[in-house]
Amino acid sequence: MAELATSADRRRLFTLLTPAYLWLSLAVFLPLSAMLFFSFLTDLPQDTPDWGFTLDNYVKFATSPVYGTLLWKSLKLGFTVTFFCILIGYPCAIVLARSIKGRARETLFLLVILPFWSNSLVRIFSWAIVLRGNGVLESTLQAVLPWDIRLNLMFTTPRW
Repeated sequence: MAELATSADRRRLFTLLTPAYLWLSLAVFLPLSAMLFFSFLTDLPQDTPDWGFTLDNYVKFATSPVYGTLLWKSLKLGFTVTFFCILIGYPCAIVLARSIKGRARETLFLLVILPFWSNSLVRIFSWAIVLRGNGVLESTLQAVLPWDIRLNLMFTTPRW
C-alpha cells in the first residue's frame, strides 16, 4: 500500500475507518471476549455471590467424551459446508468474473449478494419453513411426485 503523503490523508483515513472498527469492536470482539471471560468463571456473578476463576470448565471439556463427540461433529459439519461452498462457489465466481459481461453480470452479482443483506434470524426462519416436515419443499414434491414422500429435513445430518 502506498505511503500516506500528508497528515490530512491519515486523519481522513482514520475518520473513515473509525465507524467500521467501532462496529467490529461492539458487535464481534466484545461478545467474544465476554464469552471467554465467562468460560473461566465457576458460576455467573449474578447467580451466586461466591464465584471465582477456574480452569475446571476446560478440564471437563478436554476429558468428557460427550464434548469431544460434539466438537468432532461441529468440525466435520464445518469442513463439509466449507468444502461444498468452495466446490460450488469457486466455479460460479470464475464464470461470473470471466465469462459474463455487462448488465447480466451486475444482475447475477446482485442475486448472489442480496441474501446477505437480510437479517440472519429471518434467513433461519425462512430455511425452517422450507425444510420442516410438511414445509414448502415437501409440499412441492408431494404435488409433483405421484407417491407419498416424507422428507422432514430439519435437524438431520448425513451419516457418512
